[in-house]
Amino acid sequence: MHIRASDLRTVGIARVVIDWYRGKAKVNRPPASAPPEVPPRISMIGESTCRLPYEIVEMIVSHLKDIKALKACSLTCHSWHTAAVPYIYHILILKERTPGDARNKLNLLSGLHGLGLTPHVKEIRVRECFSTHWFVPEAFSSLDLGYFSALANVHTLKLEELEIHRFVPGIEHYFGHFSQTLRSITLYDPRCTPRQLSRFLSLFPNLDDIEIWYISTHIPHTIIPDTELVPFSAPKLRG
Repeated sequence: MHIRASDLRTVGIARVVIDWYRGKAKVNRPPASAPPEVPPRISMIGESTCRLPYEIVEMIVSHLKDIKALKACSLTCHSWHTAAVPYIYHILILKERTPGDARNKLNLLSGLHGLGLTPHVKEIRVRECFSTHWFVPEAFSSLDLGYFSALANVHTLKLEELEIHRFVPGIEHYFGHFSQTLRSITLYDPRCTPRQLSRFLSLFPNLDDIEIWYISTHIPHTIIPDTELVPFSAPKLRG
């Protein structure tokens, strides 16, 4: 009696031939060098995902919120990678990994620029992890400031304990390039006087949303006298 596994329920993807003899059974497997047969359904799934119209792929990816799912999609094929990359690098988080000298804290901006990912950044979050604040003018070299200014599509800023008083006057050199695109700003415990805060917010005339959590005004007034600031012009809020 001769029975093939294809006549029974298929187990795995390899074909097994079973020869029945009197009193015992012998299992014959394909040679090790023979490549396993891939079910047509599996290959069709891989091909069909790459043949989807790019508009459909983009629509699917836009509904994904989990970063792991987005990274998995980026490994599927070229069209899925192109659609997923803007969402993977949508948020840029800047934080100090080691306390100490403020210099060389923004070196990652050069890597971001070198990979061509700068235009994809839509939100920037600055986190202060230690008692000594690192996101200060001294942290910006001329190259870092150039890379930071290249982030021209940012619409959301979330800044922790920003020492605004250390950036003025001349604060527009660091944040002025967000003037036309910024729509939302959140400040957690900014370090400044009320007038300095007003000067900072006046840089962004297209703000729809402002959120401020407490203000630390206990700073030496000799750092930058408020009289040196230009008069405040309130940004027009649209929402």
